[in-house]
Amino acid sequence: MDRQDGTLAVSARVLIVAGSDSSGGAGIARDVETVTMFGLKAAVAITAVTAQSNRRVTAVQAMEPALVMAQIEAALEGGEIRAVKIGMLANAGIVAAVADMLERHPHLPVVLDPVLASTSGRTLLEPEGVRLMISRLLPRGDLVTPNVPELAMLTGLKDTNAAMERLLALGIRAALIKGGHANDPVDETALRSETAPQSPPSTPGETCRAKRGDEGAACSERVASPSSGPSGHLLPKGRSGSLQRAPRSASNIGICSDLLIRPDLPALAFESPRYPGTLRGTGCMLASAIACGLAAGRDLEASIRVAKVYVTQAFREVQRG
Repeated sequence: MDRQDGTLAVSARVLIVAGSDSSGGAGIARDVETVTMFGLKAAVAITAVTAQSNRRVTAVQAMEPALVMAQIEAALEGGEIRAVKIGMLANAGIVAAVADMLERHPHLPVVLDPVLASTSGRTLLEPEGVRLMISRLLPRGDLVTPNVPELAMLTGLKDTNAAMERLLALGIRAALIKGGHANDPVDETALRSETAPQSPPSTPGETCRAKRGDEGAACSERVASPSSGPSGHLLPKGRSGSLQRAPRSASNIGICSDLLIRPDLPALAFESPRYPGTLRGTGCMLASAIACGLAAGRDLEASIRVAKVYVTQAFREVQRG
């Protein structure tokens, strides 16, 4: 249907603010693919151009912050943006530009995937950029989606349970702690850097004991923290019946468990089957799929549940070859 001004009416859009990946395995390529699969339109603001393969990143060229801001402004003018997904930001100037633009549009739901380093270990956001992300973007995002190594880099804490408490103390609205990289090595240099906040951890909140169910299903039972006050958030009972801490993939073979934490609310576990092998860009896919859910009017928990099913299906297709 055409508008009265002669322009073509388009459906709701998700704005993707992220870097490109020349291999097509992650970044903007994965984001746009995901948004399209959900039947929505993607608008893009490219923050950096990268040369990378499935094994390594060989070159990174960040965009000028003014150009990133101009892209965002044009996207907001050109279509009905219903949600924003943020990925790689490259440097402090771009972080500041994105934060400035979001402050002018406080109604937009934001999913922040904190891309700090490549799988091969190359730094993708400089230390000052990490500091600005912590102070200006973490509190603005409706959802932050760090994996376990990124959680450690953001908080300066190697212990996952203590790191989750510190993340809550930073003023976030919600975070989905992804369990897929739970056993990846943590960069000790990054932990010792001055980018990590030094605020004391918050008081432990409520915990969630999730019952295993279908892939992507959230936990169906909430319980308050035991009176003994264990550190951190407890997760579902394993096959042996013992409680598992979150997210600990090695102690729960065959299950990938992500944990949704929010201030003053019980934690929620979202479980899905764990498949052997790797698939690049799953963090991009998950965050973009959640943003699609928010853009379509789903609440946060429903958006995560549907996104988990989508990513699980992508793993299934890779297994089938």
